[in-house]
Amino acid sequence: MPRTFVNSMANFVIHGGTVSFTLQDQATRTEGGTPKQAPPDDVADVVMREQDFAQLLAFFNQHVAAFEEQTGRKLGAVPTPGQGSAPESGRPAGKSQGMKIRAKGT
Repeated sequence: MPRTFVNSMANFVIHGGTVSFTLQDQATRTEGGTPKQAPPDDVADVVMREQDFAQLLAFFNQHVAAFEEQTGRKLGAVPTPGQGSAPESGRPAGKSQGMKIRAKGT
């Protein structure tokens, strides 16, 4: 099953009651031992009504406190050794892993 990660966003616009943005995957590649940002690849163009966007934000905001309590750190902070939500993939802590997006029905 293909995996697509989202770790950046572009083209965010709120206009006339519609919210739109592009979810992107921007990988970091190593060239000559130096990390370099690859050009972003578009993953999905999202368009929704402003009311739906507000509901999405409310849903996320409801879960921020629970996330922070469960992990013992602020949302978005890099986990220190021994803190919750450490990467399970063997990648170093703090390295952006993105959000996995799967097509509906997979």
